[in-house]
Amino acid sequence: MRRTPLILLPLLALGTPAAAQQVSRGFPLDRDAAIRVFNLAGTITIRGWDRDSVAVTGSVPPGEGTFYAGGSGGGAKLGVEPRLGTPPRADLQVMVPRNARVWVKTDEAAVDVAGVAGQVDVYSVGGRVQVSGPVRTLSIESMDGAVVAEGEMSWVRLKSAGGGVRFLGSAEDLVASSVSGGVAVDARRLGRARVETVTGSVRLAAAPDRTASISVETHAGPAEILIPSGAAAFFELSTLGGTITNRVTGTRPSAGPGGRGQVLSFGTDVGGAVVTVRSFKGDIIVGRAEGLAAGTK
Repeated sequence: MRRTPLILLPLLALGTPAAAQQVSRGFPLDRDAAIRVFNLAGTITIRGWDRDSVAVTGSVPPGEGTFYAGGSGGGAKLGVEPRLGTPPRADLQVMVPRNARVWVKTDEAAVDVAGVAGQVDVYSVGGRVQVSGPVRTLSIESMDGAVVAEGEMSWVRLKSAGGGVRFLGSAEDLVASSVSGGVAVDARRLGRARVETVTGSVRLAAAPDRTASISVETHAGPAEILIPSGAAAFFELSTLGGTITNRVTGTRPSAGPGGRGQVLSFGTDVGGAVVTVRSFKGDIIVGRAEGLAAGTK
């Protein structure tokens, strides 16, 4: 009986997970420094602050990855390098100068960026990516992860193959695309915009500038375009295998070339935005967006 504890104690010790390695690093950087962040799995949280420095905290599974961070002046690199074949699920929290240029690469880590007003570029395979704030230039590319951007932005590029894409806020120049995922745009103000899908659906509710140019193209996905009451816009709509529903005016669609599909062109006012929607097999709906004010710029 006395030998039992001698056998069990080593087994219990083997079953106890080792504590994660805690990381902490900080160093000065220029206000508009270029910062590269690399972490294949886990989480990446990035926040902008009003300091000329970068600060990194987080945790890395022991023995599975090596944390590194370094840089000065105009550039810095930081992240987790895998030691084994499987990427460690590391968690990184990074504070960067507000006007920094941030580049992030991951496989399946969830990425959350907020408060960065400079430039943000994120490349992901399957992780969810969310960026919010007054970003000047934003580019997000993902294979299968969801992509979300929110804020007052200038130049925006959002792309996913199998994940959904969503934009909320305002943009001077927006491109959003997905293959099988849906694309949703809710814009308080919109200048130039191009939205593309293959089988994914499109829902675009926006207050376009009077000089705006908006283009939507799908292969088989349905497209719903909503503008506020009083917005000046000219619509050019066409679908080869779907139907067109006009809930803005009483103008009805007509048959397309050769009697295939439907086409419709109409305007709500003179000198407004130009909205072009084309689909191969998808349905097209045009209606009013509740809660949006007409653009005047």
